[in-house]
This record gives sequence, structure tokens and C-alpha cells, in this order.
Amino acid sequence: MAKKRTIPSTYVIISMIILLCAVLTWFVPGGQYIKGAEGTLTYESTPSVPQTWQVFTSIYHGFVKQAGIIVFILVVGGAFWLLNSTGAVSSAISHFIKGIGRHDMVVLVSITVLFSLGGAVFGMSEETIPFVGIVVPLVVSMGYSPVMGMLIVYVAANIGFSGAFLNPFTVGIAQQMSDLPPFSGMGYRIICWGVLTVLMAVFVVIYAKKTKGKYIPSAEDAGRLHPDTPPSESGPLSRRHTWILIVLALTVLALIVGVTLWKWYMPEITGLFLLMGICRIWAQQDSRRVSCRGQGYPLRSPCSGFCIGDHSDSSGRENRGQHTARHAGGP
Repeated sequence: MAKKRTIPSTYVIISMIILLCAVLTWFVPGGQYIKGAEGTLTYESTPSVPQTWQVFTSIYHGFVKQAGIIVFILVVGGAFWLLNSTGAVSSAISHFIKGIGRHDMVVLVSITVLFSLGGAVFGMSEETIPFVGIVVPLVVSMGYSPVMGMLIVYVAANIGFSGAFLNPFTVGIAQQMSDLPPFSGMGYRIICWGVLTVLMAVFVVIYAKKTKGKYIPSAEDAGRLHPDTPPSESGPLSRRHTWILIVLALTVLALIVGVTLWKWYMPEITGLFLLMGICRIWAQQDSRRVSCRGQGYPLRSPCSGFCIGDHSDSSGRENRGQHTARHAGGP
């Protein structure tokens, strides 16, 4: 049996690129581009510097040179991870789908625009994969194949990613490395995003009309997709979810105002998303206090470490049992 080929990890690919560039320094003539006063670039030859052991120091120098971008990615990526871990976005999408009802074209086009906007603003791409599990049962119950669910979620997000106008991971970083004003040319980018999204929505409508009712799930698919049941629930839209969604909306608004009126750049944008992550943590702690208070415990009860979303061990269960006994009048 032939061994299945796997794609190398990101670190392996980066290491191979570094080694390839080091080898090319022995053959490619040296040169550099110089930026003139009017922004023009001119090329001039320089002595070649073949690389040997410098390969092992290149990673350090790369980290030092692009430290700002590295911190930016860590903070923004961490903030979005904290946001997605709450389930607020998935709950909002689930309620959005239920609120629209079963108007096929409205549902399909609305979801397409929603995820395209997510790709354009937040750089959603592989982050949309969990949402496929919410949307696929819906489109199957409407008479479409699971491909439609992937189309209006994952493909739509990547269409928005291609025409992004506020994506901090592509537009922000690329313009910073190119010494361009942050998020400049936004009007043109919004037009590009609008054209791409409209074309995507038209394609979705045409594909939906051609495939409506033609999908017959196999026995295995029917067991997994449950086309006769409503889409999988992501839990109720709690008070915590509402606060987190408000924080997300305010973050987007502040980002737009900051980069257009106040000329925000990488430090300010990093601080904004750091604040969003802190607000998410505060919302989580606030929900735990509300949960404990709802169980009849004081606001600062020792049980606060064992409310929803926490991990418990044997000692934790024992302490919680003692606390419950005290509230019940025990010793």
C-alpha cells in the first residue's frame, strides 16, 4: 500500500524557503531598490554576499525587524480566538437564520453577504468551517446539496477575503510593509468587494435554481445531516453573547473611524483589539458571577471557580459540596 503524502507543516515550508534563498545568493547578482523623493523606485547593483551560517541567524533578525507585525498578529489573532470561543457569533448566526425563515433565496443571499462581509472585515477564512455545520443541515432541509452550504459560507468568506477593505491580516500588514497609509484606497476596495459579492450572490441564485430538489441524500448522509430537522443549535443567545456582539460591533465602528479620521496605525489597532479581548474576558467573568448568584450563592462565593465554563477536579467537587452543605444549614 502506497504511503499517503502529506503537506509539510508551515515551519518546514518556511525553512525550505530560507535555505533556497541562501543558495540563490551564490548565483543571483546582488542589488537593491532605492526609493526616491517622489516615491519612485530605482535599482542599483551591489556586491553579492553569499550566505552560509547566516541562515541560522536569519530567523532572529526577521523577528527583530518585523516585531511590530508579530505582536499585531498575536494580539489580533488572540482576540478573535477569545471571541470565537464564546459561541456568540455562531449563536447570532443561528438566530439570524431562524429569524429569516424558509424564504430560500433570501436566506441563501443573506448568508452569502454575511460571510463575505466577515472575510472583508475580519479576514474570516478557515474560521468559517465550524459554521458549515450550522448551515449545511439548513440547506439540505430546503432541498439543496451540502455543497450549497459550503458555497454560501466558506467560498463566500474567501470571496470577501479577496476584496477585503478592513482585513487587518492582509490589507493592514501589506500596506505597513509597503510604507503606505493604513487602509488607504478603501473606497476602491469597497467597490471591488461589492462587485465580487454581487457576482457571488448571482452565482448562488443560479446554482440554487438549477439544483433545487435534485439532491437525494444517501442513507449515510441522511443519518448525519437529518434533513427533516432544523439546523443544529448553538445555544440560546444569552446576555453574555449580547454584550460580546455589542463589543464586536463597537470594535468595527472604532476601527473604521480610527483609520479614516484619526489616522490610526498598527499600534492603535493592536490596542483596540487587545481591548476587545479584555472586554470578552470581563464578559465571561461577569456571566460566571451572574450564574453563581442565580444558583443562590453570594456574588463572591467560593463556588465562582466552578461555574459554567470552568474545569473541576476532585478537590473542587469536594469544596463545592462543603459549600452547598453550609448553605443548606450543614456544618
